Amino acid sequence: MGEKSMFDIEDCVGFQISNAAKVVEEHVNNKMMSLGITRVQWIALYYIGLEKSINQSCLAKKMRIKSSTAARLIDRMEQHHYVKRVKNTSDKRIIHLQITKKGRMLREHLQGIAQMTTDELNNKIPVEDYMTFINILKNIIDSTYY
Repeated sequence: MGEKSMFDIEDCVGFQISNAAKVVEEHVNNKMMSLGITRVQWIALYYIGLEKSINQSCLAKKMRIKSSTAARLIDRMEQHHYVKRVKNTSDKRIIHLQITKKGRMLREHLQGIAQMTTDELNNKIPVEDYMTFINILKNIIDSTYY
């Protein structure tokens, strides 16, 4: 009978995805921190800016973070005047988030930086490989968590 193959962590998709994510996150964080904002705040600004308004639980779901984590994140962003909380006129328990002018200007600036960072990574990988990689990651996420 053939030799039983041994597990090699270097061939583990989770290990490689985690390592790649850390490298990219560190690279993006360094660029964002020089502007006084975190990568997580940038992601929140991105999603809040896509909508006229969005509630906290929807934002948390889009970012795949807990509502309590989103609440603390929003508190910090509100202190910096990037977003504001607006109560729903028909149900005061519902609070919507809206991007402020300051937040919108920062978001636009950060989108340029994010695009440059994406372009830097894309230039190192053939377009077809990059798109295959993105599709594989989306399939992993969709099939695992939904």
